[in-house]
Amino acid sequence: MANCDLKRSKDSPILPEKRLKATETEAILVSHEVSEEPSEKKKQIKVKDSTIDEETLLNKPGELDFDFEKWFLNPVQPKPCYYFEKGLRKVKPYYYIYEANAKGRWLKKSILDIFVKEFQDQSPEYYKLAIETGKIRVNKKVVTTGYLIQNGDKIYHLIHRHEPPVSAEPITIISKSDDVIVVYKPSGMPVHPSGRYRYNTLLHILANEFEITKFYPANRLDRLTSGIILIAQNPQVACEFERLMKGGSISKSYYCRVNGEFPEGKIKCDEPIKTFSFKLGLNHVHPDGKLCSTDFERVSFNGTSSLVKCQPLTGRTHQIRVHLLHLGYPIANDPLYKLTDDKDSFICELAKEKSQRSIEESCGGEGWTRCDKCQSYLPPDPSPKERLMWLHAFCYSGPDWSYTTKDLPDWAQESYKG
Repeated sequence: MANCDLKRSKDSPILPEKRLKATETEAILVSHEVSEEPSEKKKQIKVKDSTIDEETLLNKPGELDFDFEKWFLNPVQPKPCYYFEKGLRKVKPYYYIYEANAKGRWLKKSILDIFVKEFQDQSPEYYKLAIETGKIRVNKKVVTTGYLIQNGDKIYHLIHRHEPPVSAEPITIISKSDDVIVVYKPSGMPVHPSGRYRYNTLLHILANEFEITKFYPANRLDRLTSGIILIAQNPQVACEFERLMKGGSISKSYYCRVNGEFPEGKIKCDEPIKTFSFKLGLNHVHPDGKLCSTDFERVSFNGTSSLVKCQPLTGRTHQIRVHLLHLGYPIANDPLYKLTDDKDSFICELAKEKSQRSIEESCGGEGWTRCDKCQSYLPPDPSPKERLMWLHAFCYSGPDWSYTTKDLPDWAQESYKG
């Protein structure tokens, strides 16, 4: 397991959430902290001039008794409640309000039709009930299912949110100064809030456990990629990092493991990359794509798989993964980029998997459980294979600085037999 130079300080407890100026703009939240110890006294949450019992806040769908009007005047600031179980970091479920301004294509369409057609993660019956019970509102007011969206409308949707767990492997600080903080991110952890992830992200964990509330990342890592993240502490340093990146003044070194015997010697791939499925987030080599370049060099071969050093000279999305696939040596456990004779059939299979997931979320699947508060179906915990990919950002170097992770992951050791 990869470790870095500095371990988490004893002076870094879980802290109340603070508003993050650089990133806290996408939604309004309401949350509660659940006590680990039983208590006969009802937990109360202060809202303006009144309090709300936790029992009231946690009612089931269709029974939610919540004073939106007072809450809108003084939104409750959430505080994530993390806990660890079976090697996973988890977040206790919490209430969350999505906000969205009316889009042009929504105008003159009913609120029910919009949710049914554009947000297919829930059934039509769910959205009908949510509108009727006031969990979906327009301009802070309860509306009928037939309400037609107007220009300037703002839509609110209250949900009981269940975040997926991430690895319990600790985030560690590699270097810290007034201008830049360098951290090690475990595999399987998103950097920013996106989709189902909010508190179980690098951004929020750093804010709550390390009091790092200025967050201007200079590089990007996919959720499944482990390794170095450079975090500027002010806009000026962030702009300088951007200038160095665009000018090719920052050197990046990654390690990955691919199936088979990767060729010896240095190999350069200069193939352009283009997105061919925005819905699935897939890219491929295409003559009309953006120019990009990656250098590869085999480090070792264990008879089954090869450890390969990768140096991306540009910074396209999924660049290393796409170039390795093009060369015929995709990352061995990459869930997206795999060798196939028929790209269209592969895309169809991925789409079917996504559709099947949606069905299971609506109706449940093998090993799924159900929340007794919101009745949502909850998937089983991800296996280690589902939250790990063999790609690691090992070193970032600039004109007069260099940062590396202290150790490589187990799979990146030359002695690895998998």
